Amino acid sequence: MPLILNKPSGDSNLLYRKVVNLGQTSENTLFLRLAELADCRVLAMAQLLAPLWKSDLIDVVKAQLLATLSTTCLSTTGSALHLIGIGRVWDASILQRSVMEGTIRFIYLLHGDGSFEERFDEFSSALEDIAWLRLTQKVQSFLDTLGDQKLDNGSQQTLESMRLSDSEFGEISHKYPKRKRRQIEDKWSFGKLLEYLASKDLLPSQAAADFQLRYLKSSQSIHGNPLGLASFYERAHRPEPNRSWATYAHAAETTRILKDLTLYRLSAAHIFLRLNIDELVAAYEHPEFDSLCTEIFVKHHAMEYGV
Repeated sequence: MPLILNKPSGDSNLLYRKVVNLGQTSENTLFLRLAELADCRVLAMAQLLAPLWKSDLIDVVKAQLLATLSTTCLSTTGSALHLIGIGRVWDASILQRSVMEGTIRFIYLLHGDGSFEERFDEFSSALEDIAWLRLTQKVQSFLDTLGDQKLDNGSQQTLESMRLSDSEFGEISHKYPKRKRRQIEDKWSFGKLLEYLASKDLLPSQAAADFQLRYLKSSQSIHGNPLGLASFYERAHRPEPNRSWATYAHAAETTRILKDLTLYRLSAAHIFLRLNIDELVAAYEHPEFDSLCTEIFVKHHAMEYGV
């Protein structure tokens, strides 16, 4: 579950106004407050997903799949907020990418192209089978490199559990030849799903473009590409206080996006169920969080761009 922090006593609005404007408290307090406020809204919105799991519009198996996907998004959101709360802001962006991918798939399963049954079958059956083919090939490649070298029983059993039998591999390979596998994987790729959802107004076009950019930037960091290394170096060598305020701004932005992603999943569920979405606004909005983020962005822009 996401991190839940105790709310500071006293006038918290005044306290955090001092953090932003005067820098009179530690930076950890600011990170913790952002994480706490976002987590509060995320949990409030997550509870509103309950009607989807109980709906007669989907069977138990599909409800369980959606619930599992939603729970993984919620869990990873909590992990990202925890990292932000302890000041590991830039690392949280890597987890944010995982939440983006899960959210996009959640929305597509409910509102995507083709029939409801076809989407769930492709996601839960075809993509899983294709993943097993890839995993089996990787395991076999590893075993081939060992040659006559022996593994202990536990390691050998673990590897055996991670691959298909020869007959299963042959059956799935015949069912999904390479061309068909590429077509299915391409259809369910992050970029293609974003493109579809934006074209159908299931996701704001600006948000889709923003997510695509963040996905690319996180890939640079995850894979240790030159641009990712350059970004890390540039952040580490910024003069103070610019470096700190850039980190504060990134923390505010990341927490806001994690909150937005929760809202997008919830909105997709409510639209699918044809429920009134007015209650979502109350669960999403938090004046203190919005005010705190605005103050941080203003301060950061003033330092970074002189405006």
